[in-house]
Amino acid sequence: MRLRAALPALFAMGALGAVHFVEKLAITRGAPPGAFALGQTAVALGVLAPLWLWRRRQRPLTLVHSGRLRSLALIGVLASGLVVLVSIVALTYTTATHKGAIQAAYPLGTMLFAWLLLRERITALGYVSAAGIVTGVVLLTSRGLTAAPNPGDWLLIGTVPLMGFSDAYAKRVLADVPPITVSLGRYLFGTLFLSVMLLVLDLGAPPALVPFWELVLAAGGLSALAMGLFYRSIDRIGPSLAAGLLAGAPIVTVALEWTLVGERFTALQLLGIALVIAGVVELARQRRVKSNEPAGARSSGPCRVPEEARRRSA
Repeated sequence: MRLRAALPALFAMGALGAVHFVEKLAITRGAPPGAFALGQTAVALGVLAPLWLWRRRQRPLTLVHSGRLRSLALIGVLASGLVVLVSIVALTYTTATHKGAIQAAYPLGTMLFAWLLLRERITALGYVSAAGIVTGVVLLTSRGLTAAPNPGDWLLIGTVPLMGFSDAYAKRVLADVPPITVSLGRYLFGTLFLSVMLLVLDLGAPPALVPFWELVLAAGGLSALAMGLFYRSIDRIGPSLAAGLLAGAPIVTVALEWTLVGERFTALQLLGIALVIAGVVELARQRRVKSNEPAGARSSGPCRVPEEARRRSA
């Protein structure tokens, strides 16, 4: 693989790692979590919508794909609504690095629900990688086995199955919906969900974000950038390698917290982060197989994207 082909995924990794830091910075400075979650998601929607409309001029695009609107709504409510809200609330208790590393473990949840929903299986090495991810999360959140996870860590761990279900379900939707439309639908319905939540619950009002407008723009813009570059990298190097490179985002978060706010981590915590990243990279390399696929068709190497899927994601 040439470096040039991997550049979109590497930039996506940097953007995603920076998002966690910007979110923590905003919460530390007093931004209301609920309002910030809405502002961030709405900004990401505002960035992606013009891009989607421009792509629509080149080829037919619509949010209604064979009755998939409800599916897009479900993905949006979970991935860009509930998970974003819970994750930002969690930052009132935990660090940006904890958030980045735990969310890097999302493929673990995806693996579980891909097996339940799509009947996909992975190799024995994949299960070893999953065990490594769990071990890494334990080492990180327990501060090197010296304490119990804090409330924020538990909230983040609780989002793993939610995002796992969302990602596995999105794989089914991507069979006939272009990735850019899935991304737009995700942020659209996430924004609508968070708007309703702020009306029902006392999670902060949007006007309270005025003092933090630059952080809202940064978090939303970086989120949209990470998502857009990730899908572009899928087209260039395939989903497996793209997801594996994206797993390095916690390294960026650690570097930012270490250098800019003086956060320090124990050796066992850093080992935990390394285990999470290594496990996710190996999981990304696993070629999922259907439960009824012949044994000879199984392989642990990176999967290839069918040419038709590549054209659809371009």
